[in-house]
Amino acid sequence: VSTNINAAVFQYEDISKEIYVQYELETDYKTTLENATSFRKVSIPKEDEHQRNIKTTDLIQKEIKGKKIIYFINSYDYYNDNKKTSTYYNSYVYYELEPNFFLKIYISNKNHEINEAFISEFLDFTLEEY
Repeated sequence: VSTNINAAVFQYEDISKEIYVQYELETDYKTTLENATSFRKVSIPKEDEHQRNIKTTDLIQKEIKGKKIIYFINSYDYYNDNKKTSTYYNSYVYYELEPNFFLKIYISNKNHEINEAFISEFLDFTLEEY
């Protein structure tokens, strides 16, 4: 979908299921773990009249589908006129390809909890260099 000197982005959206996924190849002078740690700090939603009950996991390091990943999950309830209308979930998954080069996967959806099984659905890919 887009590229710049440090990243290339590919997106997938399923409107019927309200799922949005973005794959972003990035390069940086910081390690993958440092990137995940610093991005987690700035990506936590801020509580306001619409976003309440915000939850954020710690960084989780796991191997899923043969890929060593680092991820965290945010969630919040959305309120309209003081009534809860839905719950939003998003996750950032980091997969290191080589030092200072990683794939960041952003997964967002509405009313469907993100967990390890859900994340694994988006790890079935192969990257080829050519």
